[in-house]
Amino acid sequence: MRLARNAVKMLMKDNWCLGNSDNPNVSVVISAYNEEGYIGRAIDSVLAQGYKASGITVVDDGSTDRTYEIASGYADDGVRVLRTENLGISHARNYGAENANGDIVVWMDADSCMEEGLLQKVVSRARSGYVGGTARTRPDTNGSTESFIYKAANTVAKTTGVVANFIDGNINRLTEGGFMYCRRDAIDGIREKYGELFPEGTSEDRAFAYRMAEEGPTSRITDTGIVTSSRRVRKNGLVGSVADQLQRSFTPAGIPHDGYEVIREAA
Repeated sequence: MRLARNAVKMLMKDNWCLGNSDNPNVSVVISAYNEEGYIGRAIDSVLAQGYKASGITVVDDGSTDRTYEIASGYADDGVRVLRTENLGISHARNYGAENANGDIVVWMDADSCMEEGLLQKVVSRARSGYVGGTARTRPDTNGSTESFIYKAANTVAKTTGVVANFIDGNINRLTEGGFMYCRRDAIDGIREKYGELFPEGTSEDRAFAYRMAEEGPTSRITDTGIVTSSRRVRKNGLVGSVADQLQRSFTPAGIPHDGYEVIREAA
């Protein structure tokens, strides 16, 4: 039973390699594709954290705008920019993690920014025995549609995340992939089992959440989190956004994106 296994892991939290370390290293990976309007804000929010990241890596996934140039302007702040072909979000996240050496790795999308105290909360949860997790997500606009969609998504993600720590099997949770964190020991376990952290295809963030849950208890940070662009919600509207979230939630992870488009068109 997952509950019994997780209880043991929580009791043995000090056996984590950094159980007695006051300042574990935290690496932040920011994946970006044509995000010139957001990437600076994202980097600034990490630099402003009270708990300083030991490394910030921006993976520019073949952008054709000024994303690379803007991110490269933070070199004096210790920000490293890796430029790749446009191979998709899964590759960018995996590639960033491969080049991150932190005891805890954090992934954040370029159209998001961290709220105050988020990295400190991540470290606290990791030291408490959690292997990883997600965080609350708020929209960057205050429209009624955005507020409804994100409040609902946060509620579902919080509830299913708690349930996932109690029962075996993958809860088909609604996970916002804009922010995720994971301890190094769990990352190593996932790589040993699957070969990569984020699979190619649809719902790579949900698949990674499943994989973390197999390694130990996960936790969703709810008293702080990220602020993210609500452009997709504004574009789709209320009905379209609800339909999109439901479609994503019930579509199995790993379907190639072209196959997923066929599913969406048929729905």
